[in-house]
Amino acid sequence: MLRRIGTKKSVTVIGKQVLHDCQYLNDFHSLQFPNYSYSTHTLSNESKNHLKIDSSVLEYTQRNNQIIETPKIYYPSLSDVYGNLFANDQLNKSDIITPATFNTLYTNTTLNDNKKDVTHCIMGKIKHIRYAGKKMCFINIEQENTSCQMIVNYKNVTLNATPQTQSVSPNAFEEFMKNQLRPGDHILCVGYPGVSLREKTPSLKLIQMPTLLSCRQSPVPPKLQDPTKIKNNRVVDYLVNSRTSKEIIYARHKLNQCIRRYLDDNGFIEVETPILSKNSNGANARPFVTTLNHGPTSHTAETQISGQQQPSATGRSASSFDLELRIAPELWLKKLIIGGFDKVYEIGKVFRNEGVDATHNPEFSTLELYQTYITMEDLIHISENLFHSIVIQFKDKIDQELYTEMASNDWKFQRVEFLPTLAKELGVLQEELENCFVNTNGKDSETANAIFNKIYSYIPQKYANMHLSPQQLLNKLCGDYIEDKYCMGKRPTLIYHHPTLMSPLSKSASHISKRFEVFIQGKEYMNAYEEENMPQVQHDKFVHQQQQKQDFNDEECLSVDQEYIRTMKYGMAPTGGLGMGIDRMLMLVCNKQRIEEVLSFGTVDDVMRQ
Repeated sequence: MLRRIGTKKSVTVIGKQVLHDCQYLNDFHSLQFPNYSYSTHTLSNESKNHLKIDSSVLEYTQRNNQIIETPKIYYPSLSDVYGNLFANDQLNKSDIITPATFNTLYTNTTLNDNKKDVTHCIMGKIKHIRYAGKKMCFINIEQENTSCQMIVNYKNVTLNATPQTQSVSPNAFEEFMKNQLRPGDHILCVGYPGVSLREKTPSLKLIQMPTLLSCRQSPVPPKLQDPTKIKNNRVVDYLVNSRTSKEIIYARHKLNQCIRRYLDDNGFIEVETPILSKNSNGANARPFVTTLNHGPTSHTAETQISGQQQPSATGRSASSFDLELRIAPELWLKKLIIGGFDKVYEIGKVFRNEGVDATHNPEFSTLELYQTYITMEDLIHISENLFHSIVIQFKDKIDQELYTEMASNDWKFQRVEFLPTLAKELGVLQEELENCFVNTNGKDSETANAIFNKIYSYIPQKYANMHLSPQQLLNKLCGDYIEDKYCMGKRPTLIYHHPTLMSPLSKSASHISKRFEVFIQGKEYMNAYEEENMPQVQHDKFVHQQQQKQDFNDEECLSVDQEYIRTMKYGMAPTGGLGMGIDRMLMLVCNKQRIEEVLSFGTVDDVMRQ
């Protein structure tokens, strides 16, 4: 517990008095990081021996007082800086280059004579400052993950970029360089290319003082290694552990590029579909519900949107109504297929109101693609080729055993058929197991459930005690007897021909759907099927889902989407669709075990603490 020391306490630091106006010492941002190393600069006599803090905290605090007094000096408009820079036509926009461009131009180039006739302007964030006496310093700045060196020599500085003075005196030089610049500040530098005297490093030799563009007002700890603190301070993690922590961000960009390149090259077009709608559908999941407070003004429009007009007594406006965040873009993408687009895909966010664990987060990214006139076998071919292209792209990062396993099998997936495999594991005849499904089509809910319940005579009693819906039971049996026994290897394994009960949106033949799922080491990566395209059959499947929801309180059953059924009646071509989890795929190619490791700010639990 930090001790309260009151307000306006005098703090001694390097012979200077700095006035503070804070109620508690933990107002110092740096004290939020226990890994920080605190030194022996002490507080006033009243608080002596109670707490020790690093002098850098006080140095930032001292400068922060000046920032508040003269903010335009420390946070100028870049347009104004450019205006002053280009005023005398000594520089133009083409002279502005990045550290990467500077290094490309002058690395392995002879610069012994110093090219004073060439002037460059470089901007970046200060990584390091090294002083060589009072009149010279070396500054490493970074932009776009590339750094280069600035050399500031008092003798060479002929123009002054600091607003405080019009000329540079030795004292002003030392004051600005040592007391006004900090690592983390963003600066603009103007100079000519040269080399350092000792190391012969290509450097920009400044002809004017650096111009401050933005300042770091809080110190950053020298290291951050505790996994819990990293999850709670992702921005600090990116600053402190930039070499490793930023890799995931770039890997996600690379993965999305790879997916887009493959699909674009094969004639697909990328589209965007709604995230908010009155009825989220397209997957077995519970949606998030929100309220739109400014609904349609006409009575007709309100009636069309499910009649959810609320009285003002509820705290909602008279025209408000509920909306759901999408749990999948599937039905919208299939509407585009009906509308005449033959190959579409979307990479985007979906939201499912479920828990957080090693592989699940309520908000996650997916790929969904749809193509007309393709079969389940065609979808398997697409999934194998897409997987192949991703693995090749990440060959240096991906688990080498996985890479070898896939390459040695000619990039083909292992196949496991659902019902024959389940019958084998249960020790029953496949025909007996299939009889629990084959005669349920077209029956009323009570009769269909009675037929399906024969399955309990073939499975252990523990499943009967779980009170599961048929869909939930089949998912459980699949996990226990197929996924856990056949899908734990590193070679991708697809389970295909699921019972129709498990696949209400897929095309089916009697009790078997034209569907497959792809697993690696027990984790699902893809789900694909031929799409049901007959509106009457799709309607019956929706109704059956609702009956399961009523009979078994299964909240993840699909709702009846009448608008989608009406759209299907315009004519839906035979279509195949495939979905893939982007986050899980990123976990795979980057060898990460938990989903928060591949999310820029972690799971929703982590997000709420930042």
